Amino acid sequence: MNCRDNTFRGVTHSILLSFLLSVCLVNNHLMAMDLGTNFWNLGWHKPSDCFKDVRNVTGDNPWNQQFLKEISIYSSFRFMDWDVTNNSQRRTWQERTPQDAPKQIPVAYEWMIDLCNRMDADMWVTIPHLTITAQSGDVPADYALRLCILAKTGVDMGKVDLVPMLDRLGSMDASALIKAGGVQTCDPLDADLKLYVEYSNETWNGMFKQSHFCCDQGLALGLHKDRWTAGLRYHAWAAIRLFRAADLVFGTESRRIVKVLATQSSNAWIAGQHQLVMQDPKLNPWQVQAHAIATAPYFGHKTEGDASDVVEQLRAAIAKSADQAERHKAIADQYGVKLIAYEGGQHVSNKARAINRRPVMHDLYQEYLQAMAPYYSHFSHYCHVGQAGDRGAWGCIEYTGQPLAEAHKYRALVEWSKKDTDLRLLWLGSSSTYYHDAPRDTAAWITQADNGLAASSVLIGRSGTAIYKYLEPDFGFQYGLKTGDSLLDHIRQKAYDIIILQVPTDYLAGRGDNDRDAFVAGLRRLVQASREAGSKPILYEQGWGEDALFDAGDALLRQLARELKVTVAPCRTTWRRIHKERPDLELHNLPDQTHPGTLGKYVNLCCFYALVTGQSPVGLPFRRVLYWPNLTDEEKKRATTMLRDADFHDPYVRALPTWMQRNSISSQEVILNEELAHYLQVVAWETCQTWRAQESLRSESDSQRTNVFRP
Repeated sequence: MNCRDNTFRGVTHSILLSFLLSVCLVNNHLMAMDLGTNFWNLGWHKPSDCFKDVRNVTGDNPWNQQFLKEISIYSSFRFMDWDVTNNSQRRTWQERTPQDAPKQIPVAYEWMIDLCNRMDADMWVTIPHLTITAQSGDVPADYALRLCILAKTGVDMGKVDLVPMLDRLGSMDASALIKAGGVQTCDPLDADLKLYVEYSNETWNGMFKQSHFCCDQGLALGLHKDRWTAGLRYHAWAAIRLFRAADLVFGTESRRIVKVLATQSSNAWIAGQHQLVMQDPKLNPWQVQAHAIATAPYFGHKTEGDASDVVEQLRAAIAKSADQAERHKAIADQYGVKLIAYEGGQHVSNKARAINRRPVMHDLYQEYLQAMAPYYSHFSHYCHVGQAGDRGAWGCIEYTGQPLAEAHKYRALVEWSKKDTDLRLLWLGSSSTYYHDAPRDTAAWITQADNGLAASSVLIGRSGTAIYKYLEPDFGFQYGLKTGDSLLDHIRQKAYDIIILQVPTDYLAGRGDNDRDAFVAGLRRLVQASREAGSKPILYEQGWGEDALFDAGDALLRQLARELKVTVAPCRTTWRRIHKERPDLELHNLPDQTHPGTLGKYVNLCCFYALVTGQSPVGLPFRRVLYWPNLTDEEKKRATTMLRDADFHDPYVRALPTWMQRNSISSQEVILNEELAHYLQVVAWETCQTWRAQESLRSESDSQRTNVFRP
């Protein structure tokens, strides 16, 4: 079958406006409220809660490994307290904490970047208020410029004068910046991660020095005669200078920057004052705009934690927070921006320990998150770990390693983080894994099927390379990880539900530069690491040719699967049956005979669905199959242009390298007729069942004799 033709047996073909269709595949999952967290000031809890010892931070990996496991549920980290933003006295970049300081309070930005990269989490920074003043005028914020450069390139520009290079900062890479006098102090923030930029913290809150500073600066600029109003407007004025700095470094069209205008949940009028400044061409000559309005929808701050009706009071407070969120959502919609929560959670500040340690707090948090979800696209809880006291119990856990049964708020957050991604799939493989976005579409099938499950996929690997080579030191990953990252550490830290391991059977037998013994040893290590992390490994039987090496690899895979007692997705075996029964069906998209074609992908999706869910794909209503066409040079140019304007909400697509994103947004579709779809579903399901039955019998037989398998 050549999918550039308009028709073929049993199939109709049409062109997609593919980007919109493809990212909507997992519609409900993609629309869910993402969960982030704030971290408490490191001086306010146990020294070993986050770092192994915050008083003596040394080495390349100074993190408490249990802490890393616990924060894996979050998609962003807001570092307001780690940077000691409230009442900060910092004015210049040189006053920040260096990475090599033994005591990390405030925490160095390099360590923040390191943590985000390790955990695949977006970075949210709050710029100290004194770094932008009325005297700054229309000059971009110097501190913010240097922070954005560090995040983008890993280069610290120190005291280097940035003014002469303002017009070319966006095009300067790390080597150019180092040549200009900078020093590489860390890896950059991973290219698929976002940087949230926010001016200070709660400048509307009179308990903080930054609030009074803003009032003074607003009056000095003549933003309003009323001191309070002048301060509120100054927040937006300063934020514009911050946003301008981010644009100069990342580019005005960058999808990696999230410009945050934070305001007070209980006073929607403040957001209107901010917008007056944002829309004023004299105050905002560059017409930079925020991407999000942010509030802190806490509940229960006037509640006594030991009151007899405390639960009823807190439920009423949740309803009140939802009403306030609805008002801010209307403002956000009016100005075409998102509504996000920079902080949020319970706010009991009298006898707080009493209610926070009761199991009912888990139920209240479930109700609270459900109430916030219609309004907020992203919710950053305050905070992750922190001791519980009578005057406040902010941490969702009280100490790192607290049993889940005792951490009632954290348990609710864990459940929410898995609400629309019940199954987290990791795919390790090359082009016959990722072609036509098969990992994403497998998750889409699982999520859309009426089976009570949902899923998301993550892809790691390199084109044309067997997975055992991913374990080599300094391996050069193309997607999912960067050169030098440890795949085994990633598997242990992320604790995926299922890990799919691509095994081309001819590679397993030693085709080309592949080493049979090394491949077998690598599979063993990957299967063991998966199980130690609590993940279920599945071997993806792959290979579309027919020769002696394929035959040898097929037999070797069966032996290895029995020895390791690991599940196999028998895609190759299913293909072979179809070739025998229906030679008229072409499973490749000719002339490409290397990768699964449209029908081949559909067969594989049926196998993956069956093995991941344990349920039959027969009767699934999915007949639309997306595939990557062979693009002409002109189509590639158009796709590249589309990428500049695309805002990838789908985290799977967002994490792909550019050339794969280009194929993804250029996808076309094929609609299978019911008869053909049913046939492919039945063959895949029967093959999976037959494989399992045969291997079960062989395993029983093998257990009665000495294992003769030798790698």
